[in-house]
Amino acid sequence: MSRFPFLLCLALFTFTSAVGAGELHVPATYPTLQDAVDAAAAGDTVTVAPGTYPDTLSVPAIPLLIRSSTGNPADCILDGSSFSPPAGEPFITFQVDAGVHRTLSGLTVRNATSAITIPFGSVGTVRVENCVFENNGPWGCITAGDGSLEVADSRFEGNECYAFGGAIRVSRHADIRNSVFLDNKALPYLTIALTQGGAIHTLTQAGAENSMLEVSGCTFERNHCTDYGGAIHVAANHNAVIQNNRFVENTADACAGAIYVAFSSRNVDISYNTSIGDISPAAASIGVHGMGGGTTVHHNTVVDAVGNEAIRCEQTSGASVSGNVVTGSTGWGIRWVNANGTSSCNLAWNNTFGDFSPAGTDNASADPEFCDPDAGDYSVSATSPALGANSGCGSRGAWEQGCTVVPVQGTTWGALKTRFAGSPD
Repeated sequence: MSRFPFLLCLALFTFTSAVGAGELHVPATYPTLQDAVDAAAAGDTVTVAPGTYPDTLSVPAIPLLIRSSTGNPADCILDGSSFSPPAGEPFITFQVDAGVHRTLSGLTVRNATSAITIPFGSVGTVRVENCVFENNGPWGCITAGDGSLEVADSRFEGNECYAFGGAIRVSRHADIRNSVFLDNKALPYLTIALTQGGAIHTLTQAGAENSMLEVSGCTFERNHCTDYGGAIHVAANHNAVIQNNRFVENTADACAGAIYVAFSSRNVDISYNTSIGDISPAAASIGVHGMGGGTTVHHNTVVDAVGNEAIRCEQTSGASVSGNVVTGSTGWGIRWVNANGTSSCNLAWNNTFGDFSPAGTDNASADPEFCDPDAGDYSVSATSPALGANSGCGSRGAWEQGCTVVPVQGTTWGALKTRFAGSPD
């Protein structure tokens, strides 16, 4: 039997694969990013050399990777300062797609009135990795109407958006990991003073009950809104998992300096986060409002919250608050207001108005024995009541045992003299 048909098919497969995975270079081959993406085929990579690029960009509905040639966002800047669009028109638009994966990698996007929009009707995924977004607004940084948004290893600094989500506002699915959010703001708009989610906000849309916001491994610092959720606002009907993040001095003028969970949200898990000095008159750190039984707030470490309470549950039914460590609040530690649910096995200490209201079940008031809080180390000593071995409740808080003591190494006078032999007097 002849091998020619097999070899011909193999050659055709190799050729078509190579064609579908080409690399287009900006500006060496294509003078602008738009020229390159217009010429790209599905599966291509657009590689951008160091420089500053002022042109708008419309990304077609094909699988595509757009990346900097060096992998360093500081080298490749998409600058919207010379772009003067109608209000809200984005600097970068991802066209409506039917389920493709598009990626931005290693880029800086700055000074755009609206940085990126993923329109309603999209069903694919847009991934942003190793990127920097700075000084975009006031019409927003990233707005994801539909589809899925993935963000990894990126930084958002000094971005602003009218009303909702200073850095990111998302309607459907978002997975945000290992990123930094600094000094982002949700701004009042005209006569509308309400603002929510200084860094991240979930938009309330029909069908949001099937949506999921996942935030993990991120740092939120000094983000601000005038109303609810200085860092994160989870709106009605959304599901969310917010784990292993660090919140520092975020502010909300009404409620929840770090995280706010709104009326009728679905299944929300807030766990293993550290909140330091977050500020709001009500619920200085975490606020849960009007929930059913789908919210859990567990194993968080909340210190030095500035407000009426560090963790507040209001008008909720069935929420669970357990295994948290709360210290140094200027108000209550954990407080329930016109609400019922489970408050158990929390550890609180040195909160100005009191540690628990009401007392709850197996909650304890005791010093958690942080190792070095002045240096931001909230791991605990071997004798801490936050450790499962020292309590009847299992571990409490977001941190494990630390306070490692470096042993003194023995030596002799002779060894010391040898070490310094020949040193000048």
